[in-house]
Amino acid sequence: MQPWKTLIAAYLAAFSLTSVAAAQGLPGDDRPWHRLDTAHFIFLSQLDADNTERLANDLERLRQVLEQLTPERQLSSPNLTYIYLFASYETFRPFQLRRDGKAVDGVSYFIAHPHANYAALNADPHIEPTRFLYSQFIHQLLSEQLPQLPLWFRQGLAEYYSTFEGDTQGAKIGLPSRQHLQSLGYDGQLQLVASGPPGESQDVETGLDMAQVLTLQQSPTDPFIRNVFLAKSWGLVHYLLNNPERRQRSLDFVRQVVRGEAAETAFAAAFPIAPQELEAQVKAYLTGDRLPFLRVVMPLDASQGGLYRPLLRHEALFHLGDLLLHSAPDRRLEAANYFERAVVLARSQGIDHGPTHAALGEVADLAGDAEAASRSYALAIEHAGGDALVQFLYGQSLLATLGQRPPGDAAAAARLAAAIAAFEQSTRANPDFAESWANLGFAYGLQEDPSGEPVQALTRALELLPGRTDIALNLLLAQAKEGHREGADAMLRRLHWLGASDTDLSRAQEILLQMDYQQVNGLVRHGNRLDDAIALLTRIQVESQDPALRQRAAERLKKLAASHSQSRFAELCAQIIDHRDQITADPQRRASWLNDLATAAASAPQKEVVEALRQHFQESAPRWQLLTTGSDASLRGLDAVSSEVVWASGSDGTILRTVDAGASWSRLPVAGAESLQFRDIEAFDEQRAVFMTAGQPARIYRTDDGGATFTLVHESPHEGAFFDGMAFWDARSGVVMSDPVAAHLLLLTTTDGGVTWQEIAGDRLLPTLEGEAGFAASGTNVAVSGNDLLWIGTGGAAARMHYSQDGGRSWQVSQSPLRSGAPSSGIFSIAFRDPLHGVAVGGDYQDAENSLHNVARSHDGGKTWQAITGKPPAGHRACVANLPLRGATTWLAVGRTGADLSEDDGESWRPLSEMGFYTCSVADDGSVWAAGDQGRVARLRWPGEP
Repeated sequence: MQPWKTLIAAYLAAFSLTSVAAAQGLPGDDRPWHRLDTAHFIFLSQLDADNTERLANDLERLRQVLEQLTPERQLSSPNLTYIYLFASYETFRPFQLRRDGKAVDGVSYFIAHPHANYAALNADPHIEPTRFLYSQFIHQLLSEQLPQLPLWFRQGLAEYYSTFEGDTQGAKIGLPSRQHLQSLGYDGQLQLVASGPPGESQDVETGLDMAQVLTLQQSPTDPFIRNVFLAKSWGLVHYLLNNPERRQRSLDFVRQVVRGEAAETAFAAAFPIAPQELEAQVKAYLTGDRLPFLRVVMPLDASQGGLYRPLLRHEALFHLGDLLLHSAPDRRLEAANYFERAVVLARSQGIDHGPTHAALGEVADLAGDAEAASRSYALAIEHAGGDALVQFLYGQSLLATLGQRPPGDAAAAARLAAAIAAFEQSTRANPDFAESWANLGFAYGLQEDPSGEPVQALTRALELLPGRTDIALNLLLAQAKEGHREGADAMLRRLHWLGASDTDLSRAQEILLQMDYQQVNGLVRHGNRLDDAIALLTRIQVESQDPALRQRAAERLKKLAASHSQSRFAELCAQIIDHRDQITADPQRRASWLNDLATAAASAPQKEVVEALRQHFQESAPRWQLLTTGSDASLRGLDAVSSEVVWASGSDGTILRTVDAGASWSRLPVAGAESLQFRDIEAFDEQRAVFMTAGQPARIYRTDDGGATFTLVHESPHEGAFFDGMAFWDARSGVVMSDPVAAHLLLLTTTDGGVTWQEIAGDRLLPTLEGEAGFAASGTNVAVSGNDLLWIGTGGAAARMHYSQDGGRSWQVSQSPLRSGAPSSGIFSIAFRDPLHGVAVGGDYQDAENSLHNVARSHDGGKTWQAITGKPPAGHRACVANLPLRGATTWLAVGRTGADLSEDDGESWRPLSEMGFYTCSVADDGSVWAAGDQGRVARLRWPGEP
């Protein structure tokens, strides 16, 4: 017996010894419940009729007002929405939302579930919980119906409309929010809060400007920054909607986005204004004498006079159990208790409540007990076969027994037929039940000959849930199976438009490439279309990630190209069979091949394939994802702890940190260091990091609390000290290097994580040449490996490598072929992928576009260095890093003129981008980051990377 069944059996045994009235003793269940159905909601209420109808009217009015944003379409959730109104905290408390087994504080919550939406409120008349409900309801509605709207607009709309108040005149919209005004630094009188000397008003330092607000794609995780983002989004939407002209332009913006225009383009067209000027206008608007609000005249009975009726006790138990079941997965045993008691209570009155049996079937499905689920669903269908949700749950359970795969035998085929019949019945009972349509379309697709039915059902599902990428992907698959290429292409465009994941986009692309392969047969049968067939096979060979499909395409392409040997187009396509990797990896070779292919293309299909290949190569290369830091500093120090936690530093005492993958950045001030240059960072986690300054004074700082405080742990007493770089073997042992003092490099070491530092005695070091020094370009002219290997690169008079095999106790020096002889030339950065194999980059930063002698390699731990024979990086490079998760021989080099990649251990390099950076860093999880001037930070993204 399953554990949950054992518990339920125990509950039932105890229950059978008591009276049915024991059900009254369930938590929160001692007051009568009523039901009110409106046009778009089902209210389950412990309140009296007047208060329930007031809340129902207000929510219906809110939905009507929101619909004004999209006059051409109705904004309604395709799923039922249940609103539970608890009369007091005592009755609400047992049903509070839980996370990780603990109750979440709050007076209301909203849960969007595929079966239905669930909202629960402590509707005590002494508190006002509706604002949160309104906000969450709007969020859900926008995510379902208008997912293409940018984050700031969706958040701003939710905040703007959540101040909704219904009254005898209709409704008030966009009332001032004291909370948001205070988050922006304004008081209740809408004046700036003075944070400086008396009489002077200043803005609160938020670190989040309007340009960042307009481009954020995910809500900041830092609570302060998140509150500022919400406040600025609210303020911007308030500014846009509370003026007739701006409101009309805002509606035009929404229409364009709904029609497929990119949000950024549509907004720029509607409001052609720089973000800084827009921010100034919004600020002036919010700090005026008063904020306007909208008054909308609406029907007083927006709920359309729904019947307020008492719930029978077993109905109340069912609905309370339903709330528990969908509020948290770990509450299904509690929910089962309510359902079982509801069954017993109903049967004592001669009733079998079908929805309750279906709910018990759902509990059994969640517990993996298909047999118990089947028994429960049989009872549910017997007593409530006309209920849409009952039929849906039954059909979903049958699909699960098939493993979501086509049937393999007659019994499985019978279950599939029963599932389809259940979904069909569900859609007839409720034509707007989107999940039933989606599951029906999927089930149709499992049939041997679906005959167009999957496309029709999935099209209806996508009409109801236009933001669902899984439905769009299934519809693309259905279109492909039926040979509807135009429809499949349209779904691929829609997936891009919806912001589908790389995984879903890749799967969709493979489906279309399979269609291309099937099309080849028809083209070959037409003898004059061999080049078109060859073009499609070439596209498959280049774009497909399926080795089996690529192999089939290559074999077919080779045969067709051989039989069409007089065709220049066929000859060029055949090259991809033998040179696919080189064409993919070498931008120059690829560009030449594509240009020749374009010249040879004669027909429209061939030209379309060439253009598709150009687009593919452009999108398949790694690219920089620029992040907004809110800083304009020149950033030279960078250390990526992980894909989430990154530290950066630079001019004007700047230290930045993100803990949410760059979505938001905190600027961490260091008292007394406002004018210093922080040129290098060594970070151990999100709390602990060590920072080094370049120039005078030569200082080292440390923080152990995420930048809340900084400790000055070392200040060099040497007049000529100039720190250039820093490296750590582990979280305790590290080294800092300075330009020469008394004709020797100045080196400091630590064995306690940078808390204390000790100089390496000068007599241990080799003397430097006159004019030889280091470069504080990226903090990476120092490299370490193992437990005690250490390398230091220099420049100026000579580009030499000082290296130690015992942690700095003894030293040797080797020459490198990098450019030297000028104060601006030499070794700027070094990195080793293991104790033997290293790469050094540099050149002359005064001649930044010159690639002469800007890279060298070592295969013996730095004892000797060799110039490369392949193509070098495209100019002076200030930082180099190994990318081990992309292959041990993969390297990245960055500089002011761009970035380059090498995939052959530094022997040859290909341009990655012309975007310039001063420093780069690779986290242990493989994420790659770079930083440069104007506060620029970027993450390198590969196709398919999450």
